[in-house]
Amino acid sequence: MKSLWRNSVQHAGLALAAALWITLSACSGIPESHYYSLTTADTSEASATAAEFQAVLGVERLDPGLMYFDDRIVYRADGNEVRYWNYHKWIAPPHILMTEAVRSHLKAASLFRDVVNYPGEITADWKISGRILTFEEHNTPQGREAVVALEVRLVEPVSRKMLWTKTYRRVKPATGNGAPAIVRTFDAAVQEILAQLTADIKSVMQGIK
Repeated sequence: MKSLWRNSVQHAGLALAAALWITLSACSGIPESHYYSLTTADTSEASATAAEFQAVLGVERLDPGLMYFDDRIVYRADGNEVRYWNYHKWIAPPHILMTEAVRSHLKAASLFRDVVNYPGEITADWKISGRILTFEEHNTPQGREAVVALEVRLVEPVSRKMLWTKTYRRVKPATGNGAPAIVRTFDAAVQEILAQLTADIKSVMQGIK
């Protein structure tokens, strides 16, 4: 009986503490966190039989460098000072979002028999690797802009021979105010890079054939 009473008191105490925390949070005016994603391609129509190249492409997780391992949106207002939006965040760090965007875009293009995560259970004939060079908002006298730069390499996994490399960079001015506007601008810059990357990979593979 004492044990039952003790458990009831403990549960009541926890409930009271949770209610108090919610009340204090509301009263203190803590801003709500907002989370954003990048557009990934629809891969449901990707066809292995219609693939132009009967090879498997692996996509290795991109290197975030020193700055882009955090899920908060990075911005610069003045030169070398780096700041973060504490309540406006990506659903995952940029290098993870960009890796998935690259993989899904290349898979949806039906260039390869399959496009998979690397390393993984499926053996890849070729591998995409690279790193995020820039993924941040710049606040300039002319306005806000999204700056995205990505270095990409095509590698033969067994020999580790690099067959091709290229750096992509897009600077796009934001239209509108607030975090949603800059996120849409980031997404537009990324989609331009992915379209060019897909065309470049196709050209490189045609040369290898």
